This record gives sequence, structure tokens and C-alpha cells, in this order.
Amino acid sequence: MGQPLFGRKTYDGQRQVGITEQQDRAQAEQRRASLGYLFWPAALYERYVEREPASSWYRQQVRQALTFGVRSAFWGTLALLWPLVLSLIFANLTATLVFYAIAMVLDIVLLARWLKRALAYGKRAARGESFLLYGPTPLPATRGIPAKH
Repeated sequence: MGQPLFGRKTYDGQRQVGITEQQDRAQAEQRRASLGYLFWPAALYERYVEREPASSWYRQQVRQALTFGVRSAFWGTLALLWPLVLSLIFANLTATLVFYAIAMVLDIVLLARWLKRALAYGKRAARGESFLLYGPTPLPATRGIPAKH
């Protein structure tokens, strides 16, 4: 019989689950939660397609990353559309150029702010920290009875 894998113990051909398997799972959850803050469709995928039973920390982080991503996409879309709407209302070439010049500056500021926040939240999730972005999350209900975490 060959050597057992690092961190695993074997007895009579049976594998005994070691601590490293739980650590691997926790690290994988932290990496996937961290990715969700930068790329919200990944959080959407993780929200609705669970690979394995996930911890309550991971489920909370995925919900939070998805909310952060959808809100950011909404505000980003509005930031890109407002000069178009104003240029349709005011059909003046000078006004249109001013609207788009202001919009470009605001878009760059908004992108820098979003990127700073997304990277900070992603780093915190990668470290396994628990944090709330939008206030306390209500407990999920099962048949009208609140579930305990």
C-alpha cells in the first residue's frame, strides 16, 4: 500500500477525515466569497448553485456580495446613462459636450471608489472576517418559523 496523503491518516485501508479537509473547505469558501465582491455574477452563481453544504458565514457573504454587486451595477448604469438622457432633453451641442465631460470625470471617480471598496471587501472575505455591509440580515424563515444559525 502506498503512502497516505499529507494531512490524512489511514487505518486498514479506510480514510479518516482529518482537520486539513475542513481547512481546505473553509479556504475554498473564502476564495469564492472574495471573488463575488469583484465579479457579482460569480456571487449570483454561488447563490443559486451550491456545490456542497456551505457554512452560514459563506451564505451570508455570498448574499452580501450579490447585493453589493447588483447595487453597484445599478448605480454604474445610471452614471453612464444620465448624460444621454440630458442630451436628449437639451438638444444643444455645447450642453451635450459639457454633460459628457462632467460624466467622464464622475465615472472615473465612481469606478475608483467602487474598485477600492470591492477590493477591501474581497480582502476581508479572503481572510474569513465576518462583516455586514447593509445592516443586520433577517434570519431565514422555514414554514413561518425563524431558523437558527
